[in-house]
Amino acid sequence: MALVDLRKRSLSFTLIAFTAVSIAGNASGARAEVNATTSIPKDPRIGALIETLGQTRTPSAAAISPDGSTVAWSVRTHDGTQIHLTDVANPDPAKEKIVSTGSGAANCSSSDPKWSPDGESLAFVSDCTAKTDQPGQDQVFLWSRSSGESKQLTHLTGNIDSLAWSPDGKSIAFLFVENATRSAGALSAMKPWSGVIGEDGVEVQRIYGVDVASGLGNWISPDRQLHVYEFDWAPDSRNIAYIAADAPGENNWWIAKLYTQSVGFIAACGEYENTDDKGQKRTIKMCKEAGAPMGVPTAILDPVTVSGPLHGLQIAVPRFSPNGKQIAFIGGIMSDQGSTGGDLYLIPSAGGEPKNVTPGRAASIAYFGWAGPEIIAIAEQVGGSSHLTALDLATGADIPQASVTFPETIGAGGMEMSVSLSHERTIALIRSSYERAPEVWAGPIHDLKQITHLNDGMKPSWGKTENIEWTNDGFKVQGWLLYPANYDPAKKYPLLVSVHGGPSSAVTPRWPGVGYGGAPFSALGYFVFMPNPRGSYGQERSSRKPTLRTSATAIFTTSSPEWTSSKNASPSTKIVKALLAGATAAS
Repeated sequence: MALVDLRKRSLSFTLIAFTAVSIAGNASGARAEVNATTSIPKDPRIGALIETLGQTRTPSAAAISPDGSTVAWSVRTHDGTQIHLTDVANPDPAKEKIVSTGSGAANCSSSDPKWSPDGESLAFVSDCTAKTDQPGQDQVFLWSRSSGESKQLTHLTGNIDSLAWSPDGKSIAFLFVENATRSAGALSAMKPWSGVIGEDGVEVQRIYGVDVASGLGNWISPDRQLHVYEFDWAPDSRNIAYIAADAPGENNWWIAKLYTQSVGFIAACGEYENTDDKGQKRTIKMCKEAGAPMGVPTAILDPVTVSGPLHGLQIAVPRFSPNGKQIAFIGGIMSDQGSTGGDLYLIPSAGGEPKNVTPGRAASIAYFGWAGPEIIAIAEQVGGSSHLTALDLATGADIPQASVTFPETIGAGGMEMSVSLSHERTIALIRSSYERAPEVWAGPIHDLKQITHLNDGMKPSWGKTENIEWTNDGFKVQGWLLYPANYDPAKKYPLLVSVHGGPSSAVTPRWPGVGYGGAPFSALGYFVFMPNPRGSYGQERSSRKPTLRTSATAIFTTSSPEWTSSKNASPSTKIVKALLAGATAAS
């Protein structure tokens, strides 16, 4: 599971620029005693905090069945990652089912659950294989709702990622690096070069497909030098769209193109004549290893050469329209693969001019899915919050009944801010904030029900959170301020400023992991300010472009700030205003 575990880490680098600013006095409440001879902190809060954070159980994926009745979700345990099945109507932990491969293997993991289009099967990745398979090697399994049993579909060697059912339910495609020695992706560490640089030792990620009935497999993307990052099936299951670039993939994601390609039959199944040992001919049903040949990739969009607002930007999340005539995707300034944000574009699947359908939107779209012929469900960052809505392409306006904002971090595993959507327009997702540890939720968008209770009883050991907003040169800017734990207005506290990296990123409230973010410092008696400065996700794109040419000091500089907060003239407003005033003076 080593390669899979590496890929599941956060893809957003966080540049922590901690500036200790003493706000008029004593910071003794935040300073730990230090032994003069050993220099080991003696503050008992540190050990207690680390222990508390280490007890957090974080779900890694959530997938709702097409009929909206069941949520498949995964979580790491001491023995590996397990997939659970929970009834949405009655989410009783005592009635949960655990999906097993049936191999009897221990200390192994199953993850990445994906429901079949009819909801009768669940595909997943697991290294809980028989002893005859390579230890630690992921394989694709298929669990049956009717039998409650699983069968192994693949016997591959390499890196498997991003399972996706074909719409007709006959095939499963996934990203695959044959004989991989490391994780694939633009942010993954490369092996030291040897031989011919750029040619020898290059590991190329391609699309591989498996026929569900027979378990036979075949390459879908035929080009051995085309590294694929994301893909999507067309509604007819005979075409595919993907974002790819010339190998090596670690170098070229930022200039990747959008491709389309026809898909032949992965396996040739049918009736064939067979001659037995006695010379008699018989007709038998069988599947051959190779079906119809795959098509040739056609680049329908190159951001490097295209004119207009998309020129020079990055692209992500390709999705065919329900009729297959258009492909929607996200285009924007994305500094890292996986840190997705931008506007929503449409392009004819046969090729043509891309059209921005969300120009001037004061948000950064991170994930979406088609909810109807003219409706696109959107997950986006607005300010420092997560926002779900639905866009009516006919009017260009959001549908108010489908709009909800969460001052927290959301996702369903895999892509950033992903949401699992059922045919019944119910959803499943993982929610986390500074006040609430991560749990799986599901149901109608305005009536979500908590599905898991992995962290019941856990309470934050850090202080409360406040949303701070101000304007800078006419642009709205936002940040999150964590108060010190057990805050006393009569006392004085130091302030730490944590500026996110990227630069294409944004801070949204989330329950921290061990050693992550500003919450641990809040627990130790600091104010922690986490700004989403001009140029962050969650703002209008016009406010982001200048960031490419500004320094960190200039981002915070404002000549005439206008302040709003949940409590006007609160201590947090005064503190942050003083900090930014200092930045202005320094510039």
